[in-house]
Amino acid sequence: MEDATLADLPRLVRVGDEVGWRGQLAMSIAAMVGAYGVASWLFGSPLRTGDALLMALVAAVVGGGIAAFSSARRVRESVRATASPPAAAVYETTADSRDRRQRTTLLLVFVAASLLIVDRLVGGGGLIAGLMIGLFGAVGAVDIVEARRWDVVEKAIRSFLYVLISPRGLAGGYGNVELFEIPREQDAGAPSDEGLEL
Repeated sequence: MEDATLADLPRLVRVGDEVGWRGQLAMSIAAMVGAYGVASWLFGSPLRTGDALLMALVAAVVGGGIAAFSSARRVRESVRATASPPAAAVYETTADSRDRRQRTTLLLVFVAASLLIVDRLVGGGGLIAGLMIGLFGAVGAVDIVEARRWDVVEKAIRSFLYVLISPRGLAGGYGNVELFEIPREQDAGAPSDEGLEL
């Protein structure tokens, strides 16, 4: 009964770890789509190579610019208003983290594959692939840089910073998030797989 109760509580996840993983996932999707594009070109599929590259460039510049602006503002504003963790919350266990991230990865791969199929059916010539490569690649790179910034912030304030993710959530949000600060000396139980209740 206790395990069922804990399973319904929101999970505390290190913000740097979550953002870094999110960035790696986005860049992996971009690489997967890029590999598909190269394979299509090698096998002689009709591609509008120049237009697809232009689309990737535009998506990278626009998407990356918006992501970089949002990232800087998110770090700046979220750090100003940290709070103590809520009474009803648990650290996300390794098993729960693996399950959540697998579900998120499968969903994104499915979406990317579906868009590639649509591109092929409508004769897009790789434009949708170019869009995904530029957008996912740029946003992923920004997330990886942001994750390193969170590591620097944590070392400066000598605390760990967490975000809350719902039990059935897939990933942390891209907007401004509420941060929960736990001093390092009080965070010894965080790595436990038992789901430490706060």
